[in-house]
Amino acid sequence: MDPKERFFSLVAIYRLMVFGNSCSGIELDPRILRACVEAYVGDVMIYRAKNPGTKLLDPHKKAAFTIKWIVRYRPIQLIQSDHSAAICKLTINEFYALYSGLSHMNLSISSISEAYVRNFIYNLRRCPVEAETLASEMYLLEQSIRGNPP
Repeated sequence: MDPKERFFSLVAIYRLMVFGNSCSGIELDPRILRACVEAYVGDVMIYRAKNPGTKLLDPHKKAAFTIKWIVRYRPIQLIQSDHSAAICKLTINEFYALYSGLSHMNLSISSISEAYVRNFIYNLRRCPVEAETLASEMYLLEQSIRGNPP
């Protein structure tokens, strides 16, 4: 896991997400994103130290650790000159976290119902997020989307 590669992949995901959305007045802060990636790498290293048999993370754990640190660091910032506080701006980091997490599992946000996305984003915003629990949720979500029993 190369932190530089991880950083640029998250920048690319942000660009894809923003171009597909009509939400303006936001920007990705590269310094905050870099800190987010460093925390992600550190957390993964701690996880591996606690679980010595783990060499590579499965896509669900990658998604979970990514979501955890994006939600905590909030790398997408509102532009001060734009004072409109649309709901998409207030929850953009949670949406970005979900979008980034799904990319690890080669899933699209369009394959999830709007109700589920709203609930997931609400929970990310209001409840503490732990990667291990989130990894299970991402696994169940993937199995549901693919039509497989968990």
